[in-house]
Amino acid sequence: MNDLILVLMFGSLASYALSKIKKNIGSWFNFFVLLYVSYMIYKTGAGTEEKFFSFIPGFESVLSLTHLGKFFALVSFLIITTVSLFIPVWIEKKIKMAASFNLLYLLMSAGVLGALVSGDMLTFYVFWEIMVLASLLIVPMGKEESRKAAVIYVVLSSIGSYMYLYATFLSWERYHTLKFSEIAQGLLSEPSNGFKWLVVFLVAAAGIAKSGLFPLHTWLRITHGNAPDTFSAVLSGQLIKMGSYILAVSLGVFPSLKMFPPLYGGVPAVNYVLIAFGAVSIVLGTFMAIRQNDMKMLIAYSSVANSGYIIIG
Repeated sequence: MNDLILVLMFGSLASYALSKIKKNIGSWFNFFVLLYVSYMIYKTGAGTEEKFFSFIPGFESVLSLTHLGKFFALVSFLIITTVSLFIPVWIEKKIKMAASFNLLYLLMSAGVLGALVSGDMLTFYVFWEIMVLASLLIVPMGKEESRKAAVIYVVLSSIGSYMYLYATFLSWERYHTLKFSEIAQGLLSEPSNGFKWLVVFLVAAAGIAKSGLFPLHTWLRITHGNAPDTFSAVLSGQLIKMGSYILAVSLGVFPSLKMFPPLYGGVPAVNYVLIAFGAVSIVLGTFMAIRQNDMKMLIAYSSVANSGYIIIG
């Protein structure tokens, strides 16, 4: 996994240089790099674990390809790679800063892969912010109004980031570890229900903000409508699904069914709250999508509904 992340990061610099020669050369380079990375993800077996860095005393960063992470990585890179196949033709006519776009596209992909194979909360946060920063710089390359969209995107994304970071600090202070598996064990034996509620709430809220789920869905409409056309497909098809990954981590790695007492039917209250948000997102997103005449806006609202289906599932 280390090698693949480095391929994407250093590949982004090569893509920038090639794009300066001709716009679509860098875009084709991106496609073949992403195709290679997708193949290697498919080939790598789940359960692979590698050391990433350990310069912080008492902490060792780990990259771990879990079954859940591999599933999300395969789906994510299928979308990212497929979209990149159409960029060479589009980029010749539609965008001026082609070199920057190609660089940021691979950098965003590196952030996505790093986040999905992170074995601890801090490494996840670092790669998550790489992905968000690259996305933030791509969004203003769209329409003239896209700068406002970028500001709204970064504000709501920051809300999720700070909540997640606070949960990271709380976990380190309490358990002196940031590994997902060890924190899950700590939460299962945690005597304070208040602390468990706080950690799960912070991580779940971060996922809601990132996935465009009600009530933090407002950024999707503006960002989709103003982002570059090809990037809107990545936003809808992949990036907001990363919020669903956080929610899967918060309810799967930190198992709410075992952590909290059941409210009704053996299901704890936190699950019912998320189901309610999901149901509202489905209804709101579907009705708003029906009203749209613009294809990108229709996709934006349909993404809100899809996020609702995902969280209920």
